[in-house]
Amino acid sequence: MLRRCLLVLDDVWSADHLREFDVLSSSSQLLLTTREGSLLTGAGAVKEELDVLTQDESLWLISRWSGRAAQEFGTIADNVVQECGFLPLALTVCGAMIRDGVPSTDILSALRDSDLSFISHQGMNYVDLLDNSVEIGSPDEGLGLRLCSPRWRLIASYASLVEADLTNADLTHCRVYGISAWGLTLTESTRQRDLVITDANQSEVTVDNIEIAQFVYLLLHNENIREVLGAVTSKAVLILGRFTSERTAILHALREELRRRGYAPILMDFDKPVSKDLTGTVSTLAHMAQFIIADVTDPSSIPHELAFVGANVVIPIQPILMTGKSEFAMFADMRWRYHWVLPTYHYDSPEGLIADLSDRVIRPAEAKVLELRAPANSLDRR
Repeated sequence: MLRRCLLVLDDVWSADHLREFDVLSSSSQLLLTTREGSLLTGAGAVKEELDVLTQDESLWLISRWSGRAAQEFGTIADNVVQECGFLPLALTVCGAMIRDGVPSTDILSALRDSDLSFISHQGMNYVDLLDNSVEIGSPDEGLGLRLCSPRWRLIASYASLVEADLTNADLTHCRVYGISAWGLTLTESTRQRDLVITDANQSEVTVDNIEIAQFVYLLLHNENIREVLGAVTSKAVLILGRFTSERTAILHALREELRRRGYAPILMDFDKPVSKDLTGTVSTLAHMAQFIIADVTDPSSIPHELAFVGANVVIPIQPILMTGKSEFAMFADMRWRYHWVLPTYHYDSPEGLIADLSDRVIRPAEAKVLELRAPANSLDRR
């Protein structure tokens, strides 16, 4: 005897996943939620569209999670739900924080200041939850992708952004590892710089365009593509070094000057736990770049990787070093063996480096690029 059942599938993204559950008898029913309207059409389902919560519904939800009546907060509750964009996930997070003893005034202040580092309490990762509170609607409905607040930064890891509208979105410093980004709508108002394409526990690799993020990551992890495209000349410049918080001015100056000259900076920051295939990653990025700028101030950061690249990739390497620090032991031997390793530029301060960056760092590297391309020096990159 067949039993009747109700099967609930939440947040379905693929028709393939839906087909795996095509096992119900005629007396059973299927209830599914999805952000892809085409799945409902293909399944022959009855479509019920849901919008964000209303003001009253939002107040009820935050009250339920906080364990307190909304009236107790006065206008603060109204302001919190507006800052959360009336989205259930963000509201439940804020309500849970209030329940755990975080003052509602502090939560509102943090939301208005975009201080998501504050949205973390008792081991719960509110930052990831809030940053992933986004709406992704059908392009036909004109919803696109909306952040809960236009000031928030999006942590988009593992997100499906297929045909998402990123008009006015600010993706600066977003971690986009694992995303699916096809058919995006990008405009001049879309801000996308320093997008992190690696996972949180890996050395950071950043790019400046969400559409090439997947491409660069694919190059790093697909050997066949690396072999075909490894020697392709591009506008990429690889920056190697260990850029701790007190040395971010140097990193910022390098990036901005390179961008001003039409280059696409790719940063490999060694201020992270070392991954097991770090040398391979650096080598792949080097094959993509016009030249390398390597900050060797911290001798513990990049000697092995830089020595490997110098020996295996014919690419200009421009070292920079803070005065008073010493190069790692094998560096002089590298310069003697490989003429594409340029003389080290010594700088006294970040301000001095910024002032000399164009003439003493970038131009020598560009000149070496032209020299290596000349017929007399036509060496294939190995």
